[in-house]
Formats: sequence, C-alpha cells, structure tokens
Amino acid sequence: MDFSLLNGTRIISVDIETTDLPIKKAWIRELGAAEYVDGKFVRGSSALFSGGKCAKGAEAVHGISDEMVMGKPTFMEKASSFCAFVNGNGKPADLLGHNITKYDFPIIKKFLYKSGLDLAGNGPDGRARIIDTCVLARKHFQFPSNTLENLCAVFGIVHGGHRALGDATCTWELFLKIIEMTQCTDFDSYINVF
Repeated sequence: MDFSLLNGTRIISVDIETTDLPIKKAWIRELGAAEYVDGKFVRGSSALFSGGKCAKGAEAVHGISDEMVMGKPTFMEKASSFCAFVNGNGKPADLLGHNITKYDFPIIKKFLYKSGLDLAGNGPDGRARIIDTCVLARKHFQFPSNTLENLCAVFGIVHGGHRALGDATCTWELFLKIIEMTQCTDFDSYINVF
C-alpha cells in the first residue's frame, strides 16, 4: 500500500488510562504517546501519574493500582512537558487516538486548562487537529463493535491489553489499516478539528 499521503505529517498517537470512566471524575493515571513523522515511528513513551482515587472497575481494566503511582507526579505537574512534545519545534503534531474526540482529548484538555496550558494546533484558529480511529471505523465500516480490541481483532493487529503506550501503537496500526482499506489519498479527509 502507498502511504505517501503521510509524507510531511507529524502525528502523535495518544492514549490515556484513567481513574474512572466519567470525564468529570477521571484523573489521568497513565499517558502513552508514540510519535510518527512522515509515517515512520520516531519515539514513544509512557508515564504513570498520581491523583484521584482509582475506581475498582478502572483498575480491573488497566491494572494500575493507587499503590503503583504513589509518589508519582500528577499529570498537571508534567502537563507543560506534554504540551512541549505535542507543540514541537514550531510544527504542532496532529493527534491520533481511538475514541479520542469523546474521551481522551476532553480529559487531557480538562487538565491542561487547570494547569493554565493549551495545545497549539494546525487547524483553523490554531485549534488541534484530531484523527479518531473510532469515528473513522464507524464512518467507513459496519462492525458490530468499534472498540479498539474488536477492531484490532478484525484487522489482525495484536492488542496487548489496556496500557497507554500499547493502545497508542495499536491505534497507529489501526489507522494504517483504515487508510489501506479506504484507499483515500487525501490526508485531510481523516482530520477533525477541536
């Protein structure tokens, strides 16, 4: 497959694990980010964060207990580093995620706002440009379930469980599969602006 539509792009695939499901109650427990330039992997990292009490249901999903993050900083304490990474050297990255528009991005924005920070963006008025593989799957396919786990199974992508960096890299692989299956050559057709 020709992925030349990714030439000239800088995309950071992001995933978070949280203390709870409701956005208002959720604290970021883990953030994973994988950077791709011109469609090629550059670097990836993840970090654990304290803050909030982890609901048992959330801990059952990702396995990150309150004890594992004891003594770690909160996301707000490290938010400026995340902004610097995404904002880059004058070329802000497009953000990629699975269900990022309805879950991950609102939570990240909530804590950036509380920290007095924001992300620069390539979109209109400097807003962030977002690629959401869940939105794309719903738009282009009719699967009974559009969870990351289900879509990875459908497309033969190995999903290693609910940890942030693993989910971020699986989301990148899913994005490539969607490009391959839709054969779209206009990168901007995959973008939402927030």
